[in-house]
Amino acid sequence: MPISGILTEKQPNLYYYEKNGWMKFTRWYNLFAMLWMAQFIIGCQHMVIAGAVSTWYFTR
Repeated sequence: MPISGILTEKQPNLYYYEKNGWMKFTRWYNLFAMLWMAQFIIGCQHMVIAGAVSTWYFTR
């Protein structure tokens, strides 16, 4: 989140948001959680396909 942090004046009429440690941590945590969730969903897809193929194979 680019605007989360403490608004700090760097020079006259020049402001920027200084990120604190908590916001840096949550950025990396959210990235890790997104990658983990994507891999979990892909794993669920593999399980569904494997179940469908095995059901088809063993019932013919």
